[in-house]
Amino acid sequence: MKQRSTVARAAAICLGLCLPQALVAEAVICPGGGFSVYGAGHRADAVCQAALEATEQLASCNLYVPTPVAIEVTRSMPGNCYGLYHCDEDLIQLLPLEVYETHLSGAPDSPFGHLEPEVFFNSILRHELAHAALGTLPCPYEGCPATQEFVAYTMQIRFLSDADRAPLDQRAAEVERPITRDGISAVVLMLSPEAFIANAHAYLSQQEDPCDLIGAIARGDVIFDLPFR
Repeated sequence: MKQRSTVARAAAICLGLCLPQALVAEAVICPGGGFSVYGAGHRADAVCQAALEATEQLASCNLYVPTPVAIEVTRSMPGNCYGLYHCDEDLIQLLPLEVYETHLSGAPDSPFGHLEPEVFFNSILRHELAHAALGTLPCPYEGCPATQEFVAYTMQIRFLSDADRAPLDQRAAEVERPITRDGISAVVLMLSPEAFIANAHAYLSQQEDPCDLIGAIARGDVIFDLPFR
């Protein structure tokens, strides 16, 4: 598949699949035993720390990651994926740091193109952990991609530093307010991931209690998706 031109477009189409995966690299068990890291080499401890920090961040916003979860750093991912959560395997796959660096340098105007590679790596890990936390999301339809990606993208953005989040805040500020649920649909996600990201961030930002909304989504009380006709 041809490489797409933006970070957002590639990331939006390859998250939360259910595929079998065999791990062959030696595992590094993170402190506490909740995570095991494969293929990260000298960065294994940094990946452990990022996973533990992201888990605490998500828990502070009513998302709880079930463990254990395996994290594999690999170049062997399908298509244009920057991250994958394999729900049947409790496995997250991420690309090596240098691959993200190349992607980011080639898409500086994308929503996450301003981030340093390690910051982007950690944000994708947090995105995938959000998918893991929503693994049992009650969905009345065949799938709820808009709801899943709303949570994953907003959590990816919410816990960036103020400086790293500022360009995303600016994009969200340029979106016509108030944001309605029509702007957070599977159609928008498929046709314009960048618009979906801006809409999602703006919608969460306009909530009186953003984490209350996230908790309601996790319980299945709020769903953005509609049945396909």
